[in-house]
Amino acid sequence: MKDMYRDILDSTNNELLAQLLGATTRSVRSMASAVTFMAFEQLRSQDADLQRSARQMIKRMHAINLDLDKQLEMTSNLLGRSSHNALVEPVELSSKVSSAAK
Repeated sequence: MKDMYRDILDSTNNELLAQLLGATTRSVRSMASAVTFMAFEQLRSQDADLQRSARQMIKRMHAINLDLDKQLEMTSNLLGRSSHNALVEPVELSSKVSSAAK
């Protein structure tokens, strides 16, 4: 009987840990989106150095987002869910870049 309760407790803790990991990954994803958005805004600057830095940041954030996608997939697998179902909500970012910033 004691082992049965331990198994239930372990599975509950694992579920909570997986949910926490999903929430943490979502928070990091939100922060990455904000940094990416800021970089797109910086592309509008007339300063060539700032534009170059912004392009580098966008590339870095893309790599980070690919890693976050993998983390969300693994967390979804832990929870037994489709990665596109319950852990993330799609967000579209858009920014109009002036022709001088290109």
